[in-house]
Formats: sequence, structure tokens, C-alpha cells
Amino acid sequence: MTVKFFKHFIFTITIFVTISSCAKIGSPTGGPKDYVPPTVIGSSPANYATNFHGKKIEIFFSEFIQLKDISTQFIVSPPMKKKPIVLVRNKSIVITLEEDLKPFSTYRFAFGSAVTDLNEGNALDNFNFVVSTCSVIDSLSLHGQVIDAFDHQPDKDGMYVMLFDKFHDSIPRKQLPVYVAKTSDKGWFSFNNIRADSFLIFAVKDANQNYLFDVPTEQIAFSDTLISIDERYHNQKDSIVLDTIKSDTIKHIRKIPKPQIHLYSFTEGHEKQYLDKYERITPNCFELIFKMPIADSLKLEPINFSAKAWLTADRPIFDDTVKYWITDTALVHTDTLQLRVIYSVTDSLEKIVAKIDTIKLTNKKLPNLKSNKRNDAKAPKTASLKINSTVEGKSVVDLNSQVIIEASSPVAFIDTSKILVFKTDDTDKDRKLKPVKYKLLHDSTFLRKFHIVFPFDANSDYSISIDTASITDIYSEVNDSVGFNFKTQKDDYYGKIKLSITNVKNPTIIQLLADKDVIVNQNIITKDEIVIFDFINPAKYSIKAIYDINNNKEWDTGNFGKKLQPEKVLYYNKILPVRANWELEENWKLE
Repeated sequence: MTVKFFKHFIFTITIFVTISSCAKIGSPTGGPKDYVPPTVIGSSPANYATNFHGKKIEIFFSEFIQLKDISTQFIVSPPMKKKPIVLVRNKSIVITLEEDLKPFSTYRFAFGSAVTDLNEGNALDNFNFVVSTCSVIDSLSLHGQVIDAFDHQPDKDGMYVMLFDKFHDSIPRKQLPVYVAKTSDKGWFSFNNIRADSFLIFAVKDANQNYLFDVPTEQIAFSDTLISIDERYHNQKDSIVLDTIKSDTIKHIRKIPKPQIHLYSFTEGHEKQYLDKYERITPNCFELIFKMPIADSLKLEPINFSAKAWLTADRPIFDDTVKYWITDTALVHTDTLQLRVIYSVTDSLEKIVAKIDTIKLTNKKLPNLKSNKRNDAKAPKTASLKINSTVEGKSVVDLNSQVIIEASSPVAFIDTSKILVFKTDDTDKDRKLKPVKYKLLHDSTFLRKFHIVFPFDANSDYSISIDTASITDIYSEVNDSVGFNFKTQKDDYYGKIKLSITNVKNPTIIQLLADKDVIVNQNIITKDEIVIFDFINPAKYSIKAIYDINNNKEWDTGNFGKKLQPEKVLYYNKILPVRANWELEENWKLE
């Protein structure tokens, strides 16, 4: 090996080792994840500074930061007509004021959880910056919660809660509040650094974020009485509790002060009634869909035809959807029907007035319907009327349920001799069928439904036979033969709740609720009594009470202008686990 070759070899090895070492130096080594939010290391002016009259505030942090959802998180209290400009400058936040601060006022710049670090997104929760334009920092506070008046759930997106030092009814609609705060996803709110005074408190969903109740359909809440803030309302500063979950994880928990006021939110019900949609579903049936349930009479007037008793409603008119059946076969074959729809609405002065809409119902498909005269012997009867039942497809039926049959069109006649009910005789080795006496009752709220009423025996097999042409509709159409088989539930399957309710001062609706507030059953009481819920499927239930002040058998909303709160709703303070063949006894003293 020559000296020249040896030197070249040594040089190549040196270069390779150097490059490899550099690569090793640059490789990541990992490490614990950063869970620590940014910290404030200084500001100009200082936090809680007095006699501040500047136009710019700069807050310095320990690391690079970013702002998330600043438009919804950032709140200035007292609010300003021109919102400040908030920008990030490396490791600082710069707040530029677009108008002068009011004299003798303490301002609170609340960032919520908008301030996060740049890399991990750790939020500096509940960060506030406070300055005063005089020599004193206001030090009083007010804490509370806003929940929905009907279901007691908070608004997850938050509502604005406002304090006004003027008290006439138009104030929340026309004037900015003195102080403003926003509720958390649990409904909690806090006013800190406020002065001693009496205030009207008002909350609003405020989708346009102008701090005004200027949209009638916005969700609101208010207190019946003024809130007098004095030295009893000392400033309970928000505290942070550090909870070590793991050695490398720190969870920041905000300690919520005890609420001093509860507000119950609602929507006033100023939605405008109107005919939202209409459709001729079939040649002999059309549907009107309104924005809200019909509160008063509904009238239809023909325009391009003249007829009497030419239609029938599918059910009594009280819903937002009304279905009509055309009984005059000549009109069924008419291509277009023009009508005036006359219904009641509330005008801007809250007076009931009549509204008229003109509609055109176009025939999509002409049928071959028979005459609607039952005595027309020439009209052959065809088995085209469909019959369904509530027990159809169910292997087991609850003991407290009902057998309901429903026709596909309005019924003109039923031959009960062709409808038979049987029970299987389990005592007989051949399991013979025993006939069961029943009553056939017309449903009072749905003209195409009928109840087949007979007492259920537990754990028994039943069959219902509906023979051909048992039911005839208004078009002389008849049904084909159909049958339904079902078994009833065992009597020891159910649980029972016996609820003793006291301190009843007005009509009260007591509701048994399943998951997601589904109403299982309800009773209306007017005095102290024991309410019994039986035949309950094993599950977990809650109990709800609605103070039905006007005795209309439903919950009513409130009205700010009339100083009317929504009807009060209470929830029993326990979830009740109901087990099979078990009875729960509970006592509830209403507030």
C-alpha cells in the first residue's frame, strides 16, 4: 500500500465519521409532553394598574403564543362601542383601544381560554387583565348560573349576562350594559371588579354579539328583582387548583365560587306563524305544514271551483301539520285546485289577526277511484285499503299498552262481526283459541285510528283477525284480510314507583322521564297526593314537575316585556333505578 493511497483512505474515513456524528447530533431525543400553559412575565401597564388613560396595553408571556376563537372568547367589561383590536406579537399580546375609557371605571379584559402556547395548544384558562381609570380598583363580584328553564341544561356555546344601572323595560333592547360576562359550557358566569350599585341583570344568547336584545327569537333570562351589590359581594378571585394526574401531566381545575343567583333561560315565543309548505301528496290527499301549531281556527275557501262538504281533515286541527282528504271524486280528478288558506297570526302589536295565503294544488297522478257514495251498487269493491296495527311485528306487548289499528284513508264503515280476537288457552293440551270480547273505539285525535279494547292477561298469546271487507273507506275501498299475533309481557317483569308529593300549591304536571327526557307517563295533581307509576320497564328514570300556573296542561314560556317568568320546572334530586318485580317508594316536597 503506497503512502498516497493510505492518506486518501484515512481522509475518506474521517469525512464519513464526521458526517455520521453530525447526523446523530441532529436526531430528536424525545421527552415528556408539555402540558404547562403560557405564563405572564410582565405587562405595560401592570395588571391591576390604576389611573390608566392610555390607548395600548401589551402583555408579555414566557413563550410564543397564539389566540384561538378570540372573537367569541374575548370580552371587555364594561363593553365598548368600538371593540379593541387584539393582536399577537411574538411572545406578547397587544390590545389597541379604539375609544377612550370612561372615567372612574374599572375595566376587565377577559380572554377566556383564547391564549394558548404556539406548539402544544395549552390554554391559559380564565386569563383576565384589569386596569382602572381612577385611583381605586372596584373589588366587588357576582357569581351565578344560567340554565334552560324547561330542561335545566346550560347553553354549551354560552350566553352573555349583562348588568344595567337603568331599569326600564327597553334598556336591554337599546343600551349597552354597564358590565358583561359570558357563561361557561356549564352555565356559570362571574362578574368581578364591579362597583357597589343596584343592577338589572339580563342574559341573552346574542348571536350577533352586539350586547342587545334586538332579535325577538333570541334566548333570554332575567331576574324579577334588582340586584343590590354591596360589601357582602366581596371579590372572590378565581382560584386554580393543581391536580397532578401523572408525573408529566398537570391538570388545571377552576374552582367555581358558590352561585349567588340562578337565572332560567327561555325563548319568548315570538316566532311568526306562516304556511311553510303545502303539497298534494296524492290526487285525493293534500297536506299543509305551518311554522307553528295552529292556535285557532283554520279555514279553506275554494277559488276555481264550487263545492260543499268536499273534504275532511285527517285529525282535529291543533298541530303544525294538517292533512286533508278530498271526498268529492270530481275534484279528485281535477288537475289543479286553487284555495285560500285563512288562519290566525299575531301582528306586531300582539293582536290576533287573520292571514290569507293563496295556494295551487296540482294533481300529480290521476287515480281510478270509485264513487264515494256507499249505496252505489255499480262500484265494485276492491281490497286496496291498507290496515296496520301497533302490535304488528312485536313479539311481546306491554300489559299497559293498547291495540290500535290504522287505515290508510278515512274510514266510512266498520263491520265488527268480521273482526275477531282470540286468546290461546294454555290449560288445554291442544292450545285451543278462545274468543275474547272487545270494544272498538274511534280515536278522538286521529280519524283513521281505532282502538280494539279488551283486558290483557299476563304472559298470554293473542291473535286478531280482520276479514276481507271488514273496513270500508270514504271512497268505497275495502281491506284485504289481515291478522296480528302477539304475546303479552309477564306481570313480574315490571317495576313500580310510588311517589308521595307534598307542598303542592297549584296545578302541577308530574312526569316520569326515561333517557333523553322521553316522557314515559305523566299525572296532573292539584293537591298533596301519592302518584303511582306502574307497569314500568326495568331502567333508570327521572321525575320532573311543571308548575302549570294557568292550568292549560302544558309548560308555558315567559315574556320580558310583561315581566312574566316561564312556568317553573323542578327535577327530583335522584335518578330512580327501577327493577323487575320491585316497588320504589319516594317522598318529594316541592319548593
